[in-house]
Amino acid sequence: MRTMFRAVHAARLDRLFVAHAQSALGTGAGYVVLLLVVYERFDTAWALSVILLAGFLPSMLLGPLLGAAVDRWPRRRCAIAADLLRATAFVGMGVIDSLAGMTLFALIAGAGESLFRPAILAGIADAASDEDGQLAPVTSLYSAIEELGVTLGPALAGVALIFIDPVGVLLFNGLTFGVSALLLVGVDLDRHPKGERKGLERPSLFAATGESFRAMRDMTRVNAVILASSLALGFAAMINVAEVLLAKETLGAGDSGFSALVAVFGVGIVIGAALVSRVRAGAEMRLFLGGILLFGLATVGSGLATVLGVALVTFTIAGCGDGLEGVSGRLILQRDVPRDLQGRVFAVKETAGSWGFGLAFIGGGALASLLEPGQVFVIAGVGAILVSLATALVLRRRAPGPGPVGGTEPA
Repeated sequence: MRTMFRAVHAARLDRLFVAHAQSALGTGAGYVVLLLVVYERFDTAWALSVILLAGFLPSMLLGPLLGAAVDRWPRRRCAIAADLLRATAFVGMGVIDSLAGMTLFALIAGAGESLFRPAILAGIADAASDEDGQLAPVTSLYSAIEELGVTLGPALAGVALIFIDPVGVLLFNGLTFGVSALLLVGVDLDRHPKGERKGLERPSLFAATGESFRAMRDMTRVNAVILASSLALGFAAMINVAEVLLAKETLGAGDSGFSALVAVFGVGIVIGAALVSRVRAGAEMRLFLGGILLFGLATVGSGLATVLGVALVTFTIAGCGDGLEGVSGRLILQRDVPRDLQGRVFAVKETAGSWGFGLAFIGGGALASLLEPGQVFVIAGVGAILVSLATALVLRRRAPGPGPVGGTEPA
């Protein structure tokens, strides 16, 4: 951890990480409370589905276009605009109590999220020097804090709800995004000038989006990461549907057992993300594929578990694999993609992941209604294992020389 904090300070990104830590906790708390508010106001699962879908739609439909905006305009301005959008959205959802109004603000929140993450990840690649060993630890810490917010945020919401009502927590989450926007004003995320088209007019955002897809055709490792991570996220979404049933029906662990499983999975993600902080350039792909493989094996183990103690161990290991995969994939994109394309490529990755998550969430629900919870876990785990092995095989066949799949350096 000390290495990561030193790298953040050396890259002059301290204010970014203060902003990120408080908004990540707010996001984790706000997600749980948003569902409570929606259910209390409308008393129907249909309303929950509408709000959740609205949060995903901007990434699913507009992600690459928003990524083109990140490559067109200063990344700091894009990140600040994204935070202001999310601040407005959560305050709006707290104040407006109609389903149509909340859906509109959920769409705005989703658009802000789809703009923010590509801007920040591309900005980190600009600000953190890979030659000085800053990029990997900074990206690892960013991802670890992101997951820590998801893990600790719900607990924070539980404490907050003792003192204030759910709407108050939503408004607090909006405030965290406002604070983040103010802190980002002093962060330099555009240290390398973007390429200019001398003597030519800049293309429209739609044309720039098309350019990114054409440029990506020859980026074998990048395409492999986007496809494999989207499929892995899909299999993770499948177990999200079944994990409540696994905890309560198969393991007989009740609500507290389910909460413990979710918590240790989050802890595992943080551990996996932290482990990537020392990865050498060239070894990321091995870690990426190894993370998917570890997630798959541990998920199969969770499906076969019959007692809570075993499941706690396998959930932690699965989370660790998820963390390894997530941070390694981001590093590959940061290192392989030209700077003036990074916003668009990160956005494409987010879009593909959103589609994979959404479709698998529906499919996972269908499987959970037909099969035992453990069987859903086994199917998801085997699927992740096959993704890892198939991706490794394809990359090995397309490798230009006899070197390792991950690059020129040994892992």
